[in-house]
Amino acid sequence: MNKGRWNDWMEGVGIIAIVASLIFVGLQLRQAEKIARAEAFSTMLSNEVEVGNSLKADMSIWRAGAAGAELADNEAAIFAVLVRQVNESAYSGFMQMRELGGDAAARPSVTSFAIFLYNNPGAKSVWLAREKHLDLNCDLVNPDRGNSSGWMDLVIEDLAILESNGAPKSKASFIIW
Repeated sequence: MNKGRWNDWMEGVGIIAIVASLIFVGLQLRQAEKIARAEAFSTMLSNEVEVGNSLKADMSIWRAGAAGAELADNEAAIFAVLVRQVNESAYSGFMQMRELGGDAAARPSVTSFAIFLYNNPGAKSVWLAREKHLDLNCDLVNPDRGNSSGWMDLVIEDLAILESNGAPKSKASFIIW
């Protein structure tokens, strides 16, 4: 075999090796994405179980606060912590889904949380007050921030849609988010 044909043959083998390695890398990336999604769902479930346990420990406060009843100062503080835990669990799921699948994959987390707030006026008022307070203070500290996740705005947008369309409220939703 002459040297020119040998070089052509080796170049062909090299191209095949490059294509095969790219296919292998693609398969590895797909597998890594599936593992990341499974881990995200596992984390979200773990968060929801933890929040559920917190709610269960203070169920009477949770039920009264979620319905919008007047709470004593210590009960109001406990209720605010419970609302924060529910928010953080939902927000965590939102961010994980956003990282894994983009805005469209994350949107159901927003809508689910908005429905929860819509059905629980006490939780809604505590959440709105907290978010607006945090947003105002963040703007004071860093007025040029533009790197917000949009969580609060998206939830408020979905709440407005639910309210304008007169969505039916569920009486049993105090533990569903």
